[in-house]
Formats: sequence, structure tokens, C-alpha cells
Amino acid sequence: MSLTSLIKNLTPILELRKRRYEKIFSHRTNSFRGIFNSFESALASAPETMVKGFDVKEFEGYFDNRRNKLFLYDYPILFWMDKILSSRSRVFDIGGNTGVHFIGYRSHLKEWENIKWDVCEVPVVVEAGKDFAEREGYSERLNFTDDLNNADGADLLLSLGTIQYIENPSLPDLLASLENAPNHLLLGKLPLYDGKRYVTLQNGGVHFVAQQVFNRDEFLGSLEKLGYRVIDEWQDHSRSCNVPFYPKYNVPVFTGLYLARS
Repeated sequence: MSLTSLIKNLTPILELRKRRYEKIFSHRTNSFRGIFNSFESALASAPETMVKGFDVKEFEGYFDNRRNKLFLYDYPILFWMDKILSSRSRVFDIGGNTGVHFIGYRSHLKEWENIKWDVCEVPVVVEAGKDFAEREGYSERLNFTDDLNNADGADLLLSLGTIQYIENPSLPDLLASLENAPNHLLLGKLPLYDGKRYVTLQNGGVHFVAQQVFNRDEFLGSLEKLGYRVIDEWQDHSRSCNVPFYPKYNVPVFTGLYLARS
């Protein structure tokens, strides 16, 4: 360890650095702070400068501007969706906000006109989504729910950057509880790494939220026990998790996965 590192980590200096970062964290979107064992403890530590959680008015329509845009992380998803979906398919989209994926993918999927699409979101977003679908004439094909159990019977479970914000049920527990779990899983923007699972506090821009980071082997192993196998995997360089003062917990790049069972 260099002399500079030694000085930076002296107790008085380290405490000063942490107090300084606390002020920065309160105003820096997508920054992280702390290592916790539970969502409850992470959220309890949040500053009072913003609301906590996802079911808040501030989150309604937060991603509306993405409806007609594609990002790099969308292309592996579109590639596999085009192979998976048929004219009678139903997609269960966990965290699809007010239909951002349904609208964004519409001109890129050959079966789009016939696909049934259910978005699972927090109640405040569900209401906004229903209004949007009714207003734009999509209400027969684009549905909204706040009940994860409605994934039962879907052909594909899609979730891009949401699984890590759901404490209960976990994805494996949800799938295990369903009578007819989806045979296909497309998961994007996942924080997987080789260390111990943990929870951290995130500044989401309009709210503070708790995010869990998964141990890779543990996460994949729990899905393999349910019969799912990894068909494809890719790196998502649009996301990372850097927790200051805890370098061994950092996740420099997130992961995308396509899993299926026969």
C-alpha cells in the first residue's frame, strides 16, 4: 500500500472523507452508499432530502422519455425475443414502467402486433400506465398489474434492471411458487459478482432505494435448481455499482442473461 493510501485510510482522515461523501451522495444520481444486510436497514439510513422507495409520485413517468428509444442493452434482448415469441405469446415485464419496452420494441419484433404484454409495477406507476394504454389505444394488449403472481402462464418473463430492487419474493421464490412459470427468462442490467450478496443504498435521482447485489454462483444456482439453464450471457457496460470505501464489493459491469427450461 502506498503512503498516500495509508494516509487516506487513517481513522481521522477516513471519517472526514466519509462525511464529505455523505453530502455528495445526497445529490449525485446513481451513486451508492454503504453495505447492509437488509433493505430495511439500508432505507433507514437514507438522508431526509428525498423520498424513499419506488411507490412514490416522483417515480411516476420517470422513464417515459425512453419509450421510443433503444439502448445498447436492448439489442441482446430483442435478438432473443424475436426467436422466442410467437403470435400467441404473453410477456410478463417486471419493472416495465408505463410500457417503455412495449413501445420501444414495437418496430423491431415481427410478432409485435399479436403479443400480449403485461407490465408489473408499483401501484402509482400501474395507474399511470393504464391511463397511457387507454389514451393510446393499447389497452387490449398492454396490461398493468402490481401482482407478481400474474406471471403465471406467461411465456416470457422480462426484467431489465428491476430484480435487484425486489426484496420479497426473490426471483427463484416467485418462479417456484407459480403453477405455470414462464419457460423463458430475459434479465438485463443485473448486478452479479463473485463476492457475498449484500444490499446498498442508491440515489435514484428522485428517490432513495435499496439495491441488492447478487453472488453470481448463488443466483444462477438457484435458477438451475428450477430447471433453467443459461443460453446466453452478455456484459452491460451501461451499469456499474461502485460503493465508496468498500472496494471489494464493487461491480464494474452488470450482466444480461437469457435462461430457458425445456
